[in-house]
Amino acid sequence: MLKWTQPVCREIFDMKYRLHGELGPDEIFAGIAEEIAAAEVPEKQAAWKERFYSQISSGKLIPAGRILANARPGSPMKNYNNCFTIDIEDSMEGIYDSLKEDALISKMGGGVGFDISRLRPRGDKLSKGGESSGVISFLRIFDQSAKTIMTGGQRRSAHIALLDISHPEVESFITAKQGDVNKELTQFNISVKITDDFMRAVRESGDWDLVFNNKTFTIFWQGTPIITTSRVFSMPIRWNGTITGTGLLRWTGSIPAESWLCPLIPSAVSRR
Repeated sequence: MLKWTQPVCREIFDMKYRLHGELGPDEIFAGIAEEIAAAEVPEKQAAWKERFYSQISSGKLIPAGRILANARPGSPMKNYNNCFTIDIEDSMEGIYDSLKEDALISKMGGGVGFDISRLRPRGDKLSKGGESSGVISFLRIFDQSAKTIMTGGQRRSAHIALLDISHPEVESFITAKQGDVNKELTQFNISVKITDDFMRAVRESGDWDLVFNNKTFTIFWQGTPIITTSRVFSMPIRWNGTITGTGLLRWTGSIPAESWLCPLIPSAVSRR
């Protein structure tokens, strides 16, 4: 039998996973074991149910959250995956198709991740006239949808968005989340995709082009280019832990992380 070390542990467990009228954890674990064992041929189901129950109730096997919440013989919610990834195409139809897909996944209880690097930057010309409102404007739509939908009827939907380090809106993306200061993208984690090429440019204080659809963008402030490798690289580090949660995601490359992180941010590796 499961023993609780703190009352709050029991409270959280009940709130998240005792959703189908169960009286306690043992009944939840038995329901999960029965549902998962149902995938076996009938003559083996009882043995597998007992085996699953033994492993789960002993704590040797801890299923993912959506399995703990949804895997029951009578559950109407048959989603057992925690996380999904979806594509977002650079068109109005593609964006809103992805929004619908995102909403349906969130309704099932899944978290959603997507790469928004294919969306054109703010101010870029549209094929039928006008200018793009940019990646941040569309992220706000997804964020508002996530605030509206209760995931599986129990919690807010969770998201992660990625943007390539070469995207012209990378600086706006890095600084989009400012906690209580602006309360932006509260349902999102955000990370910048970085590569070995970028990190080499950082170490060498080299140039770094911001590119979209083979077009190079230069952003100026008072006549001076403001995008430099050192500036862009330091922004997630400087802002992370203060007012935003922007991360650095190593997207491609084979150089060991320590070889480029240590000379640039000695504390980043030593605190692992």
